Amino acid sequence: MFNFKSFPAVYFSEAFHGSLQENEMSKQSLVTSENFIHAISGTLGGVFSITLLFPFETARTRLQVDDRRPSKLSVKVIRDLISEEGWRSLYQGWRSLLVSLSVTNFVYFYVFYGLRSFNWSLSTDDHSFLENSNHVQNIFTDLMNGAIAGIAAVVISNPFWVINTRLKLQGVKLEASDRRSEQHSKYHGISDCFVKIIKTESPVALYSGLLSSLILVSNPAINFMIYESLKRNILPILSNFVSESSLYFCFGGTSKLVATVVTYPVQVVQTRARAGIGEKSNLGAIKIRRPNIGFWFRGLESKLVQTILTSAIMLLTYEHIRSLALLLLGFI
Repeated sequence: MFNFKSFPAVYFSEAFHGSLQENEMSKQSLVTSENFIHAISGTLGGVFSITLLFPFETARTRLQVDDRRPSKLSVKVIRDLISEEGWRSLYQGWRSLLVSLSVTNFVYFYVFYGLRSFNWSLSTDDHSFLENSNHVQNIFTDLMNGAIAGIAAVVISNPFWVINTRLKLQGVKLEASDRRSEQHSKYHGISDCFVKIIKTESPVALYSGLLSSLILVSNPAINFMIYESLKRNILPILSNFVSESSLYFCFGGTSKLVATVVTYPVQVVQTRARAGIGEKSNLGAIKIRRPNIGFWFRGLESKLVQTILTSAIMLLTYEHIRSLALLLLGFI
């Protein structure tokens, strides 16, 4: 079990030596034990949820990058994969995804909630119209915090996601308009994949899909904006009739549903770029000659099942771990 007291004192001085005044002062810094708790809670919540639902993630990836596979319900794709490749194929790339997701969630939760505790706001003299509406101010503040956190997470974690996609699709026979993926080396784990991508392609290949990833910071930004708005405005009303755990679960799923539908076409481009499929342009963007609208939503059903449940379980787990940790450390 992680020993919080063993973590550097610079992170925990407020928790163990602070008075109420010191706790308030700690909120003005991005480097605090409270922010660290947010990050660890979000990371653990993500690991738990994606482990439960990883087969749906595998089905979604296959539908996005394999043009020969007919679009069908995720349950049927999973059944086909078991029949064609065995049970193990459903969890191919699972370890590398845990690493990728852990890095992404830690950075995202730390920056997002760090900025919120820092009282970062869009209200300035030039935006005085926001000062008259705390509701609007909170929405736009959360959206901007989410965008900044997303950019930080993308820049740091993109190489891990490229490696994850390569490992997940290793040995899979794909049919796509560009067959560059067939030229990839055989990888033996995360570190081997990292080295071979650099040697056989270039360090830039580790940032394939970067442009689409930067555009996709809108996904978690929208997700967390809606989630925090529901917590602020709906939770106090419904908590008298429904358990908070049920509400966290529903809020997490609802917010992710909206964010995913809005940004899904960009996710298709991103996945194909990371897999090495398509004609590459600058910053990892790819050119796709596909006028069919259905192409941009291949695997959407799989993605919705996986991402809605993953977000719901992740945020529910996050809320409980965070509350327990903050209680033990004396923040609440």
